Amino acid sequence: HEDLAKEVIISGRVFNREVYPKEKEEKLEIPYLSGLETVYTSPIADDGTFCFRFSSYASSREVALRYYAEQLYVHPGDSLHVEIDFNDLLHPRITG
Repeated sequence: HEDLAKEVIISGRVFNREVYPKEKEEKLEIPYLSGLETVYTSPIADDGTFCFRFSSYASSREVALRYYAEQLYVHPGDSLHVEIDFNDLLHPRITG
């Protein structure tokens, strides 16, 4: 039996921040029904890192890292690392 409350961690780093210096945070959306999504916000630290921690309460949950990775599927206990290069926005690197 899977523990559906097990925390999901999505951490990452932004490279070449000087390209978009006004970008100060990342947003993670958990869609439910239109207009009822949950949105988490993480500040981008001085070293470019950000992190989200949440419980999915489902065996599989679709999440979206707004603008960079629109369809990620996570499971309870997952740990993903996302690298975003502001010089190459269309190709985030996702590991984990």
